[in-house]
Formats: sequence, structure tokens, C-alpha cells
Amino acid sequence: MPATPSASPVKSGPTLSPGRCLRALTSLVLLVLLARAVDPARMVSLFRDLHPAWLVASLGAALLQVPLASLRLGVLLDSRGWRILPADLLRMTFVSTFLGTFLPSGVGGDLVRLGALAASRVPARTSLAAVTVDRLCGGVGLGLAAGLASLSAWLRLGSMQELAWSGLPVLALLAMAALAWNRRVWRLALVFYRRMPRMPGRDFLRRLHHQVAAFRRQPRVLLRVIGLGLLTQLLRVLSLWAGARAMGLPLDLLSCAEAVLPATLVSMVPVSVGGWGVREGLLVLLLPLPADEALGVALLNRLVMTASNLPGAWWFGGRGLILEVRKGPSEEPRKPQA
Repeated sequence: MPATPSASPVKSGPTLSPGRCLRALTSLVLLVLLARAVDPARMVSLFRDLHPAWLVASLGAALLQVPLASLRLGVLLDSRGWRILPADLLRMTFVSTFLGTFLPSGVGGDLVRLGALAASRVPARTSLAAVTVDRLCGGVGLGLAAGLASLSAWLRLGSMQELAWSGLPVLALLAMAALAWNRRVWRLALVFYRRMPRMPGRDFLRRLHHQVAAFRRQPRVLLRVIGLGLLTQLLRVLSLWAGARAMGLPLDLLSCAEAVLPATLVSMVPVSVGGWGVREGLLVLLLPLPADEALGVALLNRLVMTASNLPGAWWFGGRGLILEVRKGPSEEPRKPQA
């Protein structure tokens, strides 16, 4: 019987790098500017008169996004011949989302999923490729949804703001997808790897690229995962819309989609801490509401998202995740048949 691996030494705390300080300063400055541009009394009245039923609906839509994310990873692992218990995948996803929301971006919530998968004896190359493809497919789903929402705003209202903000991130995501799964771009990448023998991490990047590119032989799996990502974005829109209804604001569903999807996409660019300030500022700019009402909706949606991640805090601080990481899942994943 294999011995239980000992816990590795952990550093006392994260270091404050210049990039991390700059992102924190960016978020702080943006939030201060937003706070100075609104009426505090109006903001307080919006939160004081919340409708409980619509608030619960907003929280429910936010909570449902986490099981969909765990399902995406489960589909990718299953396509490589490895099956993890749904409850374990859900636990990993909740903790990963919690860490991505509350801790500095350098920690990386994906490291939690990789560590838990390694403890469940899934090969490192398989788990790393699955988490990478999950992240990429989720980004492609968000990019497609944001692109459609921006196009809708242009055709319906003649507004180019949404396209201006989301155009470059959408193109970047599509370029990354082409780099991963287009054969011609893959050949160009191989030439690049051969001509850059001294590039730091070249061998690791090439092996990871090879593992990710292998998923192009399973287009149905990729389409299914991207479809789940699109469904996640629909729940994101519904959560914001229900929050606006909880405040009694006259905001239709299409206007919510045209604002929250481009704002969420742009907030993924690592210029702030967890998108704080960037997402709220874009929602104030894009929502067809006065500034104080738009900021109220944005802050309420942020609070709802934070509350939906609290199960991850419970698993992260409790014994459940520790037992999972050290002993592995209660049922060992099925190994691929020869």
C-alpha cells in the first residue's frame, strides 16, 4: 500500500511583485473614480429596496455556472479515457473559482484543479491539457457570445462602443484557438519551436501544445465544451438581469447581454485584480442606465458572484479538500483501456 505523501513546504506568503502592485493600483484608482462619479444616497436606496425573490434568482443563476464549468472539465477528461466523480469535479471547480476571485492572480485557481487531478492519479500531461483546453474553450465561448452581443448593439442601436471594446480580445481568443487546433498554424508553430532552441520553457510549451492540439481529432468534444461555455454566458446575463430587476430598474435582457458580455471579456485582460474596476467601469459605460444605477447593478452582481463562490471557501478551509488532495478521490478514475 503506497505511503501517504508528505505535505510540501509552503512559503509564508505571496511576494508583492511590481506587476501585482500595478494591477491592484489600477483597480483601486478605477473604483475611486467610479465612486466619485455617482450619488451615494441613490446607491444606498437601490440596495435598501432589493426584491428578495429576484435577488435569489440572480444568486441561483450565478451558482449554476460552477456545475457547468465542472461538467466541461469532466467531458474533456472523459474524452481521454479518465473519469472523475462529479462531486469531486464540483469541489475542485468551486475551490478554483474561489481562489480566482479572492486571491492574487499569480496563485492561479487552475493550480488547485491540477493538484487535485494529480492526487487522483490522472497523468500530469492529461490533466494539464484538459485544464488548458477547458480554459481556452471557455474563452472562445465568451468571445463568441461577446461578439454576437456587440454585433446586436451595432445593428439594433447603431452603437460601436461594444465592438470597439470587445473586438481585439475576441480576435486574440480566436487566434489562440487557431494556434491550438488549425493544422496550418500548427505547422508554423513547429517551425517557430525549431528556430528558437534557446527560448525559455520551449520544450514544455511544445509538449503542452502537442497535447492540446490532439483534441482537434475530437471536434464533437470541443463543440460540446464550447456549447457549455455559451450556456454559462447565458446564465451570466440572466444573473445580471435578475439583479437589475431586484433593484426595480427597467432593464431588458438584450441590453444586459450587450453590456455584460463585452465587459466580462475585457475584464479578463490582466490589467487589474480579478477584473475589479474594469468590469464595473465598462458596465457603467455600456448599460443604458444613469451612472449611479449602472454602478449599483454592477456592484450587486459582483456581490452575487462573490456569494456564489462561498462554497469554495468552505471546501478550501475545511478538511474535505485536504483529504482529497492527500488520499485521492474515494473512487479511483478508470484508466484508459489498451
